[in-house]
Amino acid sequence: MARGSFFLTLLVVALKPGGVGAVDPLTIGSPAPELKVNTWVKGDPVAGIEKGKVYVVEFWGTACAPCIKCMPHLSELQRRYKGVVFACLCDEKEKGVRDFVAKHDKDMGFRVGWDERGRMWAAWMVAAGLEGIPTAFIVDATGKVAWIGNPTEMGEPLRLILEGKYNPQAAVIALRLRHARKEAFRKENERLDRGNRLAVQVEQLILQKKASEAVTLVDEAIQKEPGERVRYGQMKLQALVADPKLADRALEYGIELTAAAAARANEDRPTSQVLLHIASLLSAPLGGAPSDTRCCDLAIEIIKCARDVARQEKDSGEQYQFELRVHADAQLAHAYAGKGAYDKAVTHAESALKAFRTASPLPWANDKLFQQNMEACAKELEASLEEFKLKAGMVPRR
Repeated sequence: MARGSFFLTLLVVALKPGGVGAVDPLTIGSPAPELKVNTWVKGDPVAGIEKGKVYVVEFWGTACAPCIKCMPHLSELQRRYKGVVFACLCDEKEKGVRDFVAKHDKDMGFRVGWDERGRMWAAWMVAAGLEGIPTAFIVDATGKVAWIGNPTEMGEPLRLILEGKYNPQAAVIALRLRHARKEAFRKENERLDRGNRLAVQVEQLILQKKASEAVTLVDEAIQKEPGERVRYGQMKLQALVADPKLADRALEYGIELTAAAAARANEDRPTSQVLLHIASLLSAPLGGAPSDTRCCDLAIEIIKCARDVARQEKDSGEQYQFELRVHADAQLAHAYAGKGAYDKAVTHAESALKAFRTASPLPWANDKLFQQNMEACAKELEASLEEFKLKAGMVPRR
């Protein structure tokens, strides 16, 4: 036990993010916070953390499937280690907690406390910089936090803590990784949010006939975040294509952007999908501007490139490959229509619709979102096909 506490002291110092004078987060090796619960829904009340005893403090929720799944495991550990104090806390409405415990009583062989106003959540989870449940804290007999993690993984560390053989090194590394992943997700969400806000601003400017302002806005964003060149570049292309006076720049930038997209792996979606999106921007300007025939020619070449790239994307799956084939033909139809080649537009629109109809019911019928997207695409294409036929002189004018 003494050896483990020595390691805990060393490791908690190593985890301090702000150096001397910083407020330490709750982590492995920290003194345990208070355990003060006024309402115990099940089991004997616990007055607080007492030295000489080992505690498991776990946070769960009534609608949390992983929490419910690990309850038999927690019950088994409580039966095996009767001297360990298990305190499983929930901060939802008291009636909901009581109703849940009454329904699942046989699976809950441990104390259950109602965390009124989330005071224990703040003292433990927030202090540790954690959000996800289920999360368990093991407090050793010295009153220090010895382990933090998913309750399904605490059987081995709990045994070693009780035997005085515990070395927290692996747990510290796991906790650091958990924090690093959380921070990475936060940064990724911020990145996506910035892009979404920029896209809305660009579309608004285009619809206000301020394409040049939109281009400047995107250029400034790319300068701040060079790594977003391909993603933000699609917004810039959308703005360039929307103004006929910027058609020359749209053509040149479309070529440049396509080359950049094809040369690098795209984090957000497969490269072939990015290329198809670039093609769609070139052939169907936002805001009702007429298509530039040169941009439509470029779109056709980009679609061919997307098909070539897709053949090399072996991990994309049969479903994605099918979707790409349908969308590629649909985009070709619009590109040919944009340059006035309505007979070819009809051919490709019919090819896309035939692929969709002959595959119905689709092998991926359980994927409702995919089905809805494909059906919406088919419905839109059917309307476009009628327009293409009319302009190609294949149906009489009404």
